[in-house]
Amino acid sequence: FLVPPRAFVVDVNGVREGLSRVRKLASDFDMDEVEKVMNRKVVNDEVIKQGKDKAGDRKTIVFASTVLHASDVRDAFGAAGVTVEMVTGETPDHERAAIIRRLKSGQTQVVVNVAVLTEGFDEPSVSAIVLLRPCSFKSTLIQMVGRGLRTVDPNLYPGMVKHDCVVLDFGTSILNHGNIEADVDLGAKGDSEKDAAAGEAPFKICPDEDQKETEYTRPDVNGNFGCGARVPASVKVCPLCGFVFEKTGEPEKFEEVILTEVDLLASSPFRWVDLFGSGKVMIASGFDAWAGVMSADGENWFALGKERSSKIVKKILIGDRTRALAAADDFLREMETGDSASKSRRWLRDPATEKQKELLRQVGYQIDPLDFSFTKYSSNCHLNFQWNRRMIEAALFGRAA
Repeated sequence: FLVPPRAFVVDVNGVREGLSRVRKLASDFDMDEVEKVMNRKVVNDEVIKQGKDKAGDRKTIVFASTVLHASDVRDAFGAAGVTVEMVTGETPDHERAAIIRRLKSGQTQVVVNVAVLTEGFDEPSVSAIVLLRPCSFKSTLIQMVGRGLRTVDPNLYPGMVKHDCVVLDFGTSILNHGNIEADVDLGAKGDSEKDAAAGEAPFKICPDEDQKETEYTRPDVNGNFGCGARVPASVKVCPLCGFVFEKTGEPEKFEEVILTEVDLLASSPFRWVDLFGSGKVMIASGFDAWAGVMSADGENWFALGKERSSKIVKKILIGDRTRALAAADDFLREMETGDSASKSRRWLRDPATEKQKELLRQVGYQIDPLDFSFTKYSSNCHLNFQWNRRMIEAALFGRAA
């Protein structure tokens, strides 16, 4: 189970525009060009400011673009009185291990690295990630953010409570790739209906050749006028006609700062049903299990789950609502396949069967024969709750089932 990420996209005015012009090489963006855009005093000052404001004294991993960039960011943290060290590919193994030990013990608060701690590094006490570089691939973004999502063992870290992980994204990778929790294809294989809105990355329109007004310079450097195609927002050159995307006018100065909080857990692959409209009883069902997020007092939230083959309701986690939802969602992901999670499956929207309506009446629901508000899926969620109500109440109120 992971803690939920609390992510902020920090766009120092001009950085996003500058990154849009960076070349994309075979494996990633040209990090030397990224360094020229990102490694500026105004950006580094904002990293320190937002780090202190949003992350405070949390243990932090910073991902920089180049060794020079990492060095300057390290110096900026040090000048601000933060205990900081740096790890690069040139750092000897024994020295790297010593730095990680000091991070673990708390002697060091911040470690700045260049493509070293992206994977194969696991320090659960880290609860803040700073991204100072863009990512060509969503998998790289997930790997970097994942360094801060591990839960802590209270026996190994006595007194430490980790509810979430703060993610400060200065490279706008989250805007380019969309929700990191969203599956690439939420529809079943061969299903033409997709939940396109969930986690979809931003897009832009290549100017049409006959279009009179556009924010891009036309003709481009190669004399092209565009083709009107819809393309990913991150591309610099249209893959269909070769149009080079360059905005008209001079680049804006690096002055203003735009801070946006992004909910990375908004796109669960499962549909959660608010059973009674209060938000205190949420159920999601699959083929092999169901899970619930519930609270009796609105403060303490229980993540509960039950496998179809089991006779007991499992108590997964007790905590705040976000952590409970994340834990319940993880439980279903472990139990279910991609097909059962698909939000676009017809059984999520088809009206309840007459048999389901009769079963609901048997457990106390007043359903008119012409009532079509219940779907097959929502009926299943309600029935799972009612059939297991005694065990659920036992978990919530501590009484015998």
